[in-house]
Amino acid sequence: MINNYQNRINLAKRKLTQLLERRRYLQERKESLIEDIQRFTKEEIEHKKALEVFQLASGLSKEIISEKFSKVISEAISAVTEQDLVFNIELTTRGDEIEAKFLLDDSPDIINTHGSGIADIIAIMLRVLIMSMYNIDAPLILDEPTSHLSKENYSQQIGKLLKEISKTRQIILTTHSKELAKEADCLIKTQLIDRKTVINTEDVQR
Repeated sequence: MINNYQNRINLAKRKLTQLLERRRYLQERKESLIEDIQRFTKEEIEHKKALEVFQLASGLSKEIISEKFSKVISEAISAVTEQDLVFNIELTTRGDEIEAKFLLDDSPDIINTHGSGIADIIAIMLRVLIMSMYNIDAPLILDEPTSHLSKENYSQQIGKLLKEISKTRQIILTTHSKELAKEADCLIKTQLIDRKTVINTEDVQR
């Protein structure tokens, strides 16, 4: 009898452990999906802002802006990936509306073809260009800009890119990348203690 109850208890414990593991997995999956949704939303916002720029510009200006954006973004992507990649903005007019396609090496499927990290770089550069065009005097705020880049050495390259951008615009970012942190003018380290982010003022490095 006692052995029977003990077996039931052990079985219940195993099932509980399995359920907890399943719950942890689903929670992590949920958080990952939320991050993806937020990232795609941010990228969509940047694309919409870029489209607004083209909508406001005259016919000749549209082509000039498109060429400038394409050139600057191509140079940024090539510098980070160390590959000769070409970014293009393809404009089409339907009545009074303008549509813009963002192409990388003539492929509209940037994420599946080149990885979501490339889409992040494009979103960053679109934001920089739009802020400059509208004379927006504000810091560029980035959250884990290298998190979707597939190679660790990309962190060094994007660090150099951001360092160059920081010559004309302040950049505030969060990162877990040691390589990217090396490029910072001011580094603030944080810790998660009892589910609270704590800043140790002694860890502020300039």
